[in-house]
Amino acid sequence: MKKPPPPIKLNAPEVPQDYEPRRRERFELPELDDIPIGMPRGKGREEQNESRKGLKVFEKAQKYYAAPKKKMPAPPPPIRPGDMQRRRPPQPDKTPIRSTRKPPPSDGHKRRGSSPWQRIASFRINPLVVSLIGWGTLAVVVVAVSFWFITGLLVDNAFAVYMDDELVGFIPIPAGEEITSEEFHNRAVLSLQAARGGARVRVDQTVTIELARASGNERVGHSDMMGLLIRQFTYQIAAIAIYVRGEPMALLRTMSDLQHVEYLLQERWFNEYTVGAEFVEGWETQIVYVHSEEEFDTAENAYWRLDTTKLQIYTHTVSDGENLSVIAVRFGTTVNNIMRDNNLTSPNIRPGDRLQILTYLPLLSVRTFDEIAHMELIEMPVEEIPTPELPLAFTNVIQEGQAGQQQVITRITRESGIERSRETLDAEVLVPPITHRVEVGTGAANVEIR
Repeated sequence: MKKPPPPIKLNAPEVPQDYEPRRRERFELPELDDIPIGMPRGKGREEQNESRKGLKVFEKAQKYYAAPKKKMPAPPPPIRPGDMQRRRPPQPDKTPIRSTRKPPPSDGHKRRGSSPWQRIASFRINPLVVSLIGWGTLAVVVVAVSFWFITGLLVDNAFAVYMDDELVGFIPIPAGEEITSEEFHNRAVLSLQAARGGARVRVDQTVTIELARASGNERVGHSDMMGLLIRQFTYQIAAIAIYVRGEPMALLRTMSDLQHVEYLLQERWFNEYTVGAEFVEGWETQIVYVHSEEEFDTAENAYWRLDTTKLQIYTHTVSDGENLSVIAVRFGTTVNNIMRDNNLTSPNIRPGDRLQILTYLPLLSVRTFDEIAHMELIEMPVEEIPTPELPLAFTNVIQEGQAGQQQVITRITRESGIERSRETLDAEVLVPPITHRVEVGTGAANVEIR
């Protein structure tokens, strides 16, 4: 079927409302009185021709006025944009066509030249075969249903879940997977840990499974069974306890909280040269299991509890260049207090002396390691060459010497901000020194110098 033509779009101008169509001017006939009737006598041919013309005009006028008058049809309304109706495609003729062919003969015999489809349609199946197929299918269905029913009664189709020898419920056997009681118990513990936000737990009960038979109403899904076990578990949560000199000070929930507390305690003594830190003594952490109702400390609370000062006695060994004033400033005390605590009668001390200093130190002593790089001068070497040619005590400079320069990396060990030792790790010579060579006279004192 051909597609209908597209609709015609007219872009007609808008027609004003007071528009009136223009009418053609009506033909006006001359009045009958003005037309000469008959042919006048005694006139020429031209006048007779005019009289004949007037007679013809008169006859036409007579016929016009005698004819019935018809009314002029009203003018069509003006066409506006959008008023044009869409053309419809021509509709096909639906009148049934009667065939003039004769019907096939009804004698039941096959016609020559019939198609394979006609032969298939004319094929008839033996009713005996149909009945055998039907009864065979019914027998197979009955056998399958009987086998399924008997199997459900005799074969195990579920796992019975026990908690400390007490039945919790039944779960279906997972297809293609072998599972033991230990594996199922571990899965239940992992589900509990996930429900507790990943915290390590220790369960007091033991979960086991056994093969059993159960109906579909009695069996529940694995996830539902895990929910039942989690609600019935009694367990303890692994926590991190902080001890200071054997005394418990804080209880944290996770290892990340412990690392944060260590960082906060050590950061107090950090500077731009610090490369490492450690606790001196008294710091100990252990993993303990507590009940879920136990109150845990946050990292900030544990830090404020551990970051306290305490009056302690510190043993200090005097090193080179130290005196009581320097030691008193370093430990935040006075010279008189040091002399009183050590029964000293004089402020004079020597390197290697051990002093007992009573001062306020942090509860936890933090040892920090700072690596500082600084520049040092290398002394200029001097080489004296004995020269007999020169008088005694006379000198002659052969080569001007110059001091060198090197970069030294020193590790400074501090405890709670107090310097304890210094160690040179590396020294790199940047400007090598130049040897100062001098000739020293060893000859007689009266030798003349030319």
